[in-house]
Amino acid sequence: MQAQPLDKGSYIPLYMQLFSRLFKMIENGELKPGDKLASEREMADSLNVSRITARQSIQALLESGLVYREQGRGTFIAERKMRGLVGFASFTDDIHLRGYQPGSRVLTQELIRVGEQTQKTIKVGPDDPVLHLVRLRLADGEPVAIQASYIPYHLVPGLEQEDLNNKSLFRV
Repeated sequence: MQAQPLDKGSYIPLYMQLFSRLFKMIENGELKPGDKLASEREMADSLNVSRITARQSIQALLESGLVYREQGRGTFIAERKMRGLVGFASFTDDIHLRGYQPGSRVLTQELIRVGEQTQKTIKVGPDDPVLHLVRLRLADGEPVAIQASYIPYHLVPGLEQEDLNNKSLFRV
């Protein structure tokens, strides 16, 4: 775990900042399937946050299927799998159908180079730029999900400049 401090002055909750950091480490291959995560206490101590913050981040990783726990052994990075995928649908449309007002806040929107596993998954080369988009998804103003997308730049040139707050990526 990197000991770089989290931004306590940010509007993004600390546990979401930590979740995003760990997510990036998994996606970039810094944390590989089978690697053991630091314990809640170790994370909390190294980042100067509460154990509750570390626990919430790990819980979000568990719910995302990115990690798994073994009783008495710890928390480990899971193998990459498609879990709970019912098909591609617009979050905006889905939330509207459920009777809520959809929204989103952009947490990360940048062109990056991705790790080998992500290159294979989205079929890009090691030097091909990829748009990394992470958004906090909202229903009636309440956070319901963190959505991360890796989109080959050649498919969406200029999208890194677009204001995607409260916009449907499908519509854009």
